[in-house]
Formats: sequence, structure tokens, C-alpha cells
Amino acid sequence: MASTTKAEGHRRDTSHREHGLFTPEPTPGPEQARLDADKERQLQESAQLSSIAEDGSQDSALFTQSKPEADVESTASTQAEDDQGERAAPTLAQIEAMDRVLTCRPRQYRKILDIGSRDLNSQADREKIVNSFRKQGCLTHPDYNLAPQAEKAFKMVLKAAQKLDVDPDEINEIKYWDGTELEELRLTSDGKWATAGDQIDGVEGSSAMHPSAAHQAIWKHATPLLGQLMHKPGDPQVVAQLNRLNDQIMEENRQNRFPEDKARLFTVDIDSFSAIFKTAAPYLARLQKSHGDQEAAKQFHLLNDQLTRFNKQHQYPGEWVMDMPKEEKKPWPRGTSTSPVSVSASGQPGYRHCTRKLDHVLDIGIHKKIEGAVKAGFGHQLLISHAGDNYLTRYELVAASQFGKGFGKSYLESPNSTMIVLSAAHGLKNKDLAEMVIAGVASVRRALDKEPANGWSTRAKTIVLVGFGEQPTHFAWYARSVLGQRFGQQVVDDEIDGYRSDAGQERPLGPTKHKHHVPVAGPGAFQKATATVDEKDLGVDNVVEELDEIKSLQRKLKVLEKEVARMRAHASRV
Repeated sequence: MASTTKAEGHRRDTSHREHGLFTPEPTPGPEQARLDADKERQLQESAQLSSIAEDGSQDSALFTQSKPEADVESTASTQAEDDQGERAAPTLAQIEAMDRVLTCRPRQYRKILDIGSRDLNSQADREKIVNSFRKQGCLTHPDYNLAPQAEKAFKMVLKAAQKLDVDPDEINEIKYWDGTELEELRLTSDGKWATAGDQIDGVEGSSAMHPSAAHQAIWKHATPLLGQLMHKPGDPQVVAQLNRLNDQIMEENRQNRFPEDKARLFTVDIDSFSAIFKTAAPYLARLQKSHGDQEAAKQFHLLNDQLTRFNKQHQYPGEWVMDMPKEEKKPWPRGTSTSPVSVSASGQPGYRHCTRKLDHVLDIGIHKKIEGAVKAGFGHQLLISHAGDNYLTRYELVAASQFGKGFGKSYLESPNSTMIVLSAAHGLKNKDLAEMVIAGVASVRRALDKEPANGWSTRAKTIVLVGFGEQPTHFAWYARSVLGQRFGQQVVDDEIDGYRSDAGQERPLGPTKHKHHVPVAGPGAFQKATATVDEKDLGVDNVVEELDEIKSLQRKLKVLEKEVARMRAHASRV
């Protein structure tokens, strides 16, 4: 048998411990065609990143590369590392984890995280969920698992963790994992997480280099300079000062005997920051004029998300992101007079333009759009909306009278008014819950000062804007109870709560009364009965809404009785 050379031994060792992930046996190399395809893709991404850094003309791809720009500048060393087996192919453990996740159905959250049935011990079950998530997240992380389907598997792992109530901080730690060593976690007696001292099986550190206290001290001086660079991208004076700080960082690296190819490690990537700031400049200018510019706000948050990922990759401070600009306070437009009550030299009084936007209402100090009117008894409720978190929209149903007497009638008479009609249950026929997407949730607003003396007896009326399919083109409003009858009320309520949480939308005030007085038909008219029903004994959510329907019918019957009596009186006079 031919003897193994030293270089071959090193190559075999790096494949054994690749990207901080451990496998018990060496992994056989992939086909040469796939290796060539991976290298070609990496070169294309590097070229794209360099092009963006030069002109800053693209706004979404700048910081999405898994390799920092500092590494892109040394393409030759990157290719040499690829030749040695690093980042060339996923390990056996990574492939097995990815394949196992992709075979799971989207809602098999525990199976996705490779955990069995629920543990009777809630603390042990939480520990099992968190540690399994950390392991599967590292094994499928697309920055370290270069398999084509790794990103899809990683997203499934993140969603499973979210659905199983893993803490958002834990999710972000894995989402922005830098390849360092991870240990298993355990819950302490006071409910806090602490390291158990045992390394997660199958996941090892990548021996990454970390910034020293001296690096961080220099970065503190760079923070205000980057703030100036955000307002004036490419400012030569600011760039010169940042370059001087970079010289100090490189000197610190030399004193710490960093390898030659790591001489620029932890320096401020001025070109990349300038490019992203240049891309963000028009959106910052629009937000400075109005924070209500939803498109500008969306692009601003998107760029900030990219900056967060970019900082995580370079181990930069998390505070190196853009701040929302302050909105300019414009003076009220007035006429020729400096005072709205004085008279100008021409004899005409001064004036002030109306500030209310068309088809909007000023609600709690916020301009909210009127989406339409919904029939409610003998009146109308307005469906109003404004921007929420995560690019979602917050909706609410509010009595039209809240904005003034006759406001609802005035809106309905306007040419731009819209009547919203709820869709019926037959529209959900042959629809699958797995394909349903929620684009809005609206509940009737309840005010504390309007609460009845004996408390609210029912849930607030809720309607849901839903569509079906991967990229639905048609959305319709459905009553919460209609969706519950089709897909199950508890499942629908969970999805509604998930939307509210993501959009930053508060839940309406719930029932505060535990007894329901059921109206009972009497001779000639509806009479109030003393029969009561205990909510806990019913156990059916739909009963509450059925009671609302009965009360509504009762009110309509009274109106009809009055109308009949009026017609009879009129006939007798004739």
C-alpha cells in the first residue's frame, strides 16, 4: 500500500473536521463536476459583490454573501483553501441532517428538530427542544453547509423553533452563528439558561479568531465616523480618518502575530459601508420627509437587516447599523399673513391648509387609511389600517361614529368609498389549511371606559384577510368563526395570534363575564330569560358568536314589531 503523504493527511483531517462540524469517519469527496460548479458560483458571487461595492447601485445583494469582502479581495487564498478541502463540500453529518429535515412535512416541527414525543417533564422538554434546535441549525446553516438544499432545510429548522416557542435570542444566535464552539444548555432553578459544560454532539468550533479588547477600543472611535459616513457616503475626510484607524488595527494584528493573509482582519470595510449607505441615501431622504412612506421604510429595514448580517460575519459591533432619521417638522402652509387670524395688506385673511389625507382618519395621533366600511347592525364600522412590524399591516374595526356624528354616512357618500362584504363558507371548499396565508386580522375595538357594568360577555368580532397558494393573487375577508368551522377553531386562533405577534398588533379585550343570559322566545315577542350557561361547561367557541347572532335577531324583530304596529295604527286612521 502506498504511503500517505503529509499533505494528503492534512486534507483528510480537514474534511474530518470541516466548518466546525464533526463526523466520526472521513467523508468521501463529491463528484468533480459539482466541485467545479461550486467554485464557479463562488467566483460569480465574488464578482457581483465587488461590482456592488464600486457603484452601490444594488440594494439587496450587498451583504448577503457568506464570505466577507475582505476575503473576496484575496481570491487566490480562498481558492487555495478550497483546494485543501475547506468549504469544498458538506460533511456526512450535514448531508444526513439536511436530507432528514427535507423529508419532514412543513408542520412536523418536532420531527424537523429530530426530537420525539413531548416529555412529561416540561423543563426537560424545553431543554431537549432548544439543544436539538441548536444542533440542527448548525448542521444545516447555509454559511457552513454548501449543499444546494441547505438553505431550505435551515429555514424549516428556524420556523420549527419559532413554532415550538424557542426564545428569539436563541434563534438569532443560531441564525447568525459564526462557526464557534457551542455547548449544550440547561435551565437553572430560576428559569434562566446556562451552559451545561458539555459540547453539542456533532458540532465543534471552527477555531475562529476573535477581536481583542484593543480592536474593540479602536472600533469605538470608528462608530461616530460611520455615522458621518452614513449622511455623506464617500466623504474624503471621514474616509481618511477611518483609514488611519485601520492602520492601527493592522498594527495590532502584527503585534499579535496574525498570519499574513489575516493582516487586514477586523479592519473597517469602508468600501462596503459606503456602498450600502449610498444605496440607502434616497430612502433616508424620503423617510426624513415622512415616516409614513411605507416603501422607503421597507427598503430601509431590509438594508439594515443586511447590515446586521454583514456585521455578524465580520464580528463588527452590532450597533453599526443605520438609525431611522428624524422626520422634518414642516411649518403649516399659510397665506400672505403670518397669523391665521390676522388680515393681510390686501384685505384677505390668512389661512391654513387642511392636513387630513384623503380617505384617512387621524386615530390616536396616527394617520390611518380607511380600507372600507363593514355593515354592523343598523350602522357601519370602518376598517382602518396602518403599517405594522415585519412589513405586515395592522387592521382594526372601529365604529364610524367615533370620528364624529355623520362621519360614516359622509364616507359612504364619497366616490372612493368601499363596502367590504365577508365571504361565505362555500368559498373555502376544497381549500387546504397548509396553503392558507394571512394578510390581515381585524377585531372590533373595545375601550375600557365602554365596558358594561357586568363585563364583556363575548369575544370581540374578528375578521381575517386570507389567500391560498404559494403566491396568492386573490385575498378575501372571512369571519373568524367561518374559518374555524372549516379548519378547526383552535388552529385558526393560533394562526391569528401568530400574525398579531409578527405585526406587533395588540389583541382585543377578551370576555370578562363568565355567564351568558340566553334570550328565549316568548308569546308574541322575545323576552329576557333567566337561563344562564357557563362558558367552561360549553367548551365550544362558536356558541359565543351564535349568541351574538341571536341577540342581533332579537333587535331586528323588535324593529319589525314597531314597524308593524305603526302600519296598523296608520291603517286604522285611514
